[in-house]
Amino acid sequence: MSNVRISTAIMTHPSRLKEAIHLQDAHPELDARIVLDPEPDAAPSTMRTALPSWAAVAPDATHHLVLQDDVTLCRDFPARLTAAVSAVPDRPLGLFTDSGTRTAHGLRIAAARGVSWAECTDHFVPAQAIVLHAAMARGFVASVAPDEDDDAVGLRSYLAGAGAALLVCVPNLVDHDAVPSLLGHDVLMGPRRSVLFIDNLPDGSEPTAEVLDDETLRPHLSTLDGVARCQIRQDGGWHAVEALDWLVLRGHSRARLGAWFNTDLAGAAMTGPAAGLGGPLLFQVWLTGIIYGWCLPPRPTPSVTWPVAMRTLTIGALRRFVAEALAAEVSLALQPLIDAGIARGRAESTAS
Repeated sequence: MSNVRISTAIMTHPSRLKEAIHLQDAHPELDARIVLDPEPDAAPSTMRTALPSWAAVAPDATHHLVLQDDVTLCRDFPARLTAAVSAVPDRPLGLFTDSGTRTAHGLRIAAARGVSWAECTDHFVPAQAIVLHAAMARGFVASVAPDEDDDAVGLRSYLAGAGAALLVCVPNLVDHDAVPSLLGHDVLMGPRRSVLFIDNLPDGSEPTAEVLDDETLRPHLSTLDGVARCQIRQDGGWHAVEALDWLVLRGHSRARLGAWFNTDLAGAAMTGPAAGLGGPLLFQVWLTGIIYGWCLPPRPTPSVTWPVAMRTLTIGALRRFVAEALAAEVSLALQPLIDAGIARGRAESTAS
């Protein structure tokens, strides 16, 4: 689509107006409109501000972008945004997902395959930066139930009803700032940084229309309980099963997996803060590596994208268990254990 025209809205609360103005001023070429919470003293509701933000579609726009006020946009954002939307103009698009989401694992697999888009598999969409076709944006506004107060969940439901799964770009064009959340998400969830921010790469290639759409399996290391799970595509949706159970059903006894883990753990030689993590948690990290091994191509695409994406795996997944100041060091220490799991998974998937 060569005639892409994207209007932009920044949703914010009066207490965060300064941040919204800074974002607007930093990117004047977007001609972004700031949309304030119409009832700032009422109970917190992201939908209350999201609705007028999505309704702010410019009359001549083909697409509409809604940003939250606590994001950072990549270098050359307008050009990269237009290129991304032009690549897949008929799909709803996410420009960000944090490193601990279910969707983040799909982006890592996509990075290994050199693919530009992966499907959102969370029960919410990453509402920090979403682009919809103008007609779809207006349709969302018209469809919202009066009692819906979470825009991320409401938009996910709307897209599911429309049969239009959100695609998230690989790498992300947007990152999430570590600022206090009006809903307390920073306390409940910890830092929610991008799984793979394009500014953290030495260069950024143009997005293609290629989507990671042949998946039947994705790994997931849960931020809630630190348990490794498999996301399985079934009956038109995604369902979760514990990775250990999935492997046992494929003939791998718990005793065999335990022996493999002990061997790989000894070879990984945990050091620093990672040495203080419990064996059961490390076992789940290792199991996640095995599922990655099943999902990856024989060899990841030779580029910097794949290892950069993998560095955020444990940073995102273990943010409830590891202090932010130690996250990067722990992630580096855990990588040999993950790599050992990946090697096991590759070998077993080839043999099966």
